[in-house]
Amino acid sequence: MNLADRFGKAILISIAVLASLALAYTVAAGAATGLFRLWLPLLTAIGGIAALALPRDVRLTTALTLVGLGVGVYGAEIWLRATAPTAESALVPGGDSRSKYQVVQDLRQSGQVAYPSVFPAYLLQTGMDGRLHSPLMIEGMETLPLGGVGDVETVLCNEAGPWVSYRADEMGFANPPGLWAGGQAEIAIIGDSFAQGYCVATGKTFADRIRAQRPQTVNVAASGSGPLVELAVLRELLPRLRPKTVLWFFYEGNDYPGNLAIEQKSPLLMRYLEDAGFSQDLWGRRDRVDAALRGHIDGLLAADPTMRETNAGRIQQVVSFLTLSTLRSRFAGEQHPPVDPALLRRVLAAAHDSVSGWGGRLVLVALPAWSSVATDDASLRGRLQPVQELLATISGDLGIPVIDIRKTFAAHPDPAALFPFRLPNHYNQEGHALVAETVNRWLDDNPVGVGGRR
Repeated sequence: MNLADRFGKAILISIAVLASLALAYTVAAGAATGLFRLWLPLLTAIGGIAALALPRDVRLTTALTLVGLGVGVYGAEIWLRATAPTAESALVPGGDSRSKYQVVQDLRQSGQVAYPSVFPAYLLQTGMDGRLHSPLMIEGMETLPLGGVGDVETVLCNEAGPWVSYRADEMGFANPPGLWAGGQAEIAIIGDSFAQGYCVATGKTFADRIRAQRPQTVNVAASGSGPLVELAVLRELLPRLRPKTVLWFFYEGNDYPGNLAIEQKSPLLMRYLEDAGFSQDLWGRRDRVDAALRGHIDGLLAADPTMRETNAGRIQQVVSFLTLSTLRSRFAGEQHPPVDPALLRRVLAAAHDSVSGWGGRLVLVALPAWSSVATDDASLRGRLQPVQELLATISGDLGIPVIDIRKTFAAHPDPAALFPFRLPNHYNQEGHALVAETVNRWLDDNPVGVGGRR
């Protein structure tokens, strides 16, 4: 066996082994579906082994061809990652190119105590088992904060122009001080970035506008959250306040299946669904949790001052690169492992049971994506129809009222004007005002104790 032949065999065996390891990892993580996560590594592993039986010259040519294809494909992945616009400046002509963490550093240099907004889902990191785990361990227990750093200036985002920040309450949420100490709330707002206020100035978000009419409104929304994080927030924190009405803002663009597909990989988050009595005691341990979170963020800042956001850790970064996540997203759209619709039903049923248990009511607020209301492309408008129908079916079966903001936006003379620069992203101030107006009207028409559905 000459050197060239040994080289060709080594390449084919290496390709087969790497493909087999990738397949084993996706199977362990429960994500072995679709072209890139199942069939491509499976066929590559089989092909690499089968190619060993080819004639020597053909075998070497095949090996070199595969190496060339690999270099080309992964070169494209590297180029797309290097040239991708930053999240902060993508929508803003001449936008501020500083990352959120750099803005925090500048505020600290001016003498302010500042931290970036922290998203619970973004803290989770991929482990060797393919599951998601919090990097924070307190007294030997995995701990996932559900809010940000408490009682500090919190830098959020700048998608619509200037950077937006707010003073966080003691649990790290966007609320005025004193709401938690009161031990009672009329309204609780649960949701993701839309409900948190991306990227609208304080006082102009729909949560702020609802609070303007109903002062005892607490907002426990956090960007990046999906149904399981939101259930965790509800079961962990809201029993202390026992709000009469819980407004669960469901964003059709990524709550299902996207965010839920990711969150179901966290054993800690799944415990909130499987055990109604489970708690991390985040309120009782808030000082220790806050100190651990501050230390974690400070460590990230010290290690990389240009960091733009927390991520799922080095293992997930390697997995994302090897599975060509950027290339896949560019040409095939964002892909997630399938999620059983029954899981979403279980989450909403659990939330409904918990709220009913303290005598409150759960109300779903269905938030539309840009593609559902602001484009004339019929294929885009219909893409999220299965999610809309699923939510309608589940809410109807469970008897949960729904405030459908999609109908409100669709009735607007110019729905695209409700989004920054008329582009697909979060709502602008006009959009937030319309959401608040619709919700406040529904609450006026349906006082506590009187059923109703919009």
